[in-house]
Amino acid sequence: GVEGGQETFLYAAFNAHWNPQTFALPHLPQGLVWETVLDTGEPDPDGQTKVSHKAFTLPGRTVRVLCSVPEPEKKKEPEDGADPAELPYESGQ
Repeated sequence: GVEGGQETFLYAAFNAHWNPQTFALPHLPQGLVWETVLDTGEPDPDGQTKVSHKAFTLPGRTVRVLCSVPEPEKKKEPEDGADPAELPYESGQ
């Protein structure tokens, strides 16, 4: 689908075997990263949903669904000698 003018990609990995299996992720267009939206092996992903690897190992008898999301912007580091308290506030972070 298309969201916000940018195409959305889905990837579903099904491991029906009892042994762990390694899955390679397809390359995404620049500016997108994979994010886990469902993982039956990790019901509570503890907030770590972004996937920065090109492959992952899925435990036996589990399913993982990933969706493309915009890559988060990197935080700007204060310039040498700049007081962080005086830097402009950036909302949404």
